[in-house]
Amino acid sequence: MDYRNHFNNAYGIIRVLYGRILVKLYPDLTLNVREVAPIEQILEEGQVTWMLPRLNQTHQVRNPDLYGTCCITLQCYQYGSED
Repeated sequence: MDYRNHFNNAYGIIRVLYGRILVKLYPDLTLNVREVAPIEQILEEGQVTWMLPRLNQTHQVRNPDLYGTCCITLQCYQYGSED
């Protein structure tokens, strides 16, 4: 099974309810991040990001204020019937 295609059909949305969050979007699964660098963005309270099939499927979110303000997000996903 080609897992790169199997997990490329989710729809999702991430909204910041409180604080801020660092989002990294990876255009392709690769070990060489210099070849395909992730897109990084700070989202503030009220902002959203999303994913569509074959867009932003691989992502990482983390609180950039490790010892400061907490961050609360709402993340909703809808996966394909084969997942």
